[in-house]
Amino acid sequence: MADSAEKRSNFFQIINSIILTVVGILAVYISVSVGEIRSRQENTAIELIRIKTIQDANTMAIGTMNTRVTALEHDYMTYIQEWVESNYVRKPQRFNEK
Repeated sequence: MADSAEKRSNFFQIINSIILTVVGILAVYISVSVGEIRSRQENTAIELIRIKTIQDANTMAIGTMNTRVTALEHDYMTYIQEWVESNYVRKPQRFNEK
């Protein structure tokens, strides 16, 4: 009977050792994975901040460019209207008489 209990105890020790080894391997794998994920997230956050900074600069540049183009369009439309008025000879209009 003692021999059977000792065999059972040894069997459970082996099972416990296997389970602890598997849990330890999983813990190490999870720890390494979490470290890699954290590193990737930090790199992604840095990249997003860089892209946001570039986007803000581009948005400001577009606003400035839009203001300049609007002013140029207004000035050139006025210039073209003045040029047409001073250089275009209008023909007298005829009315169709029946």
